[in-house]
Amino acid sequence: MVEAHNYPYAEGLYGIPFGDLTVPFYGRVRGGSGREIICQISRDWITLRDEDENYWMQAIVEGNEARAVIATRKLTTGERHPDFFARKFFCFAFKYFEDSGLNVTKFVARWVKSEGDFGSLNWDQYKEGVAKGLSPQEAAKSTWTGKVLAECGFGEVEELHEAVENPDVHPTYVVHAVFKK
Repeated sequence: MVEAHNYPYAEGLYGIPFGDLTVPFYGRVRGGSGREIICQISRDWITLRDEDENYWMQAIVEGNEARAVIATRKLTTGERHPDFFARKFFCFAFKYFEDSGLNVTKFVARWVKSEGDFGSLNWDQYKEGVAKGLSPQEAAKSTWTGKVLAECGFGEVEELHEAVENPDVHPTYVVHAVFKK
């Protein structure tokens, strides 16, 4: 069984029934809201996806580094998925990986400039912080992800750089930040 670690679940309302799942798990589960969620859980990988609406949460560990992709709300409307709670997912994932015997000491973030329904609020928050005079490291810490990571023990920014990916095809503006314990 997967320990839920305070991830919310109320049948008929919201959440993911992690306590009902065994590892490894690959299949479909019903969220508390009744929506069908594709779920994959292994020792070093957690993916939850509502493919009907393109919402998802994913956390992966490679070596001592974790990465995550979180899409729990639409950027243009603010509409949030009723079963996906990003902050709770981060805390759940780190605790799950720790319980699985993994020693995660770094978190690698990649924030993409928002375009329509896609992108990262963290990118916007980072850019706003720098524009207000914060150092790049302080601006990274002031983002939603930076604050949640600090709560989880990843309070230092070890590496930070901005880049333009695919400049000749479809320029994608990104910020890469590595947080460490």
